[in-house]
Amino acid sequence: MFGYSRIPPADQVMLLGLYQGLIKHLDTKIEEFVEAVEKGRVPELVKEKFTTLPESAGGGYYPWFLQMEKQVFP
Repeated sequence: MFGYSRIPPADQVMLLGLYQGLIKHLDTKIEEFVEAVEKGRVPELVKEKFTTLPESAGGGYYPWFLQMEKQVFP
C-alpha cells in the first residue's frame, strides 16, 4: 500500500524521508495523502508536489523516488 514491502530497509528510509517531506515541508494534508494512497495515485502526488520546488531544494529523496518509482509502485 505505502510501498515499503517492495524495497530493502535502506530504501525504506528514503521512502520515509520522501513522505515526510511531502507532508511536513510541502504542506500536503494527511487526507490528501491518504486519498492518493487509496486511489493508487501516490506517484502522481509526489511528482505534482516536488516539481514545484527548485531542483536544488528537493534534496536526495525526489531523485531517488524517480529512480525507484517502478519498484516501489509497480
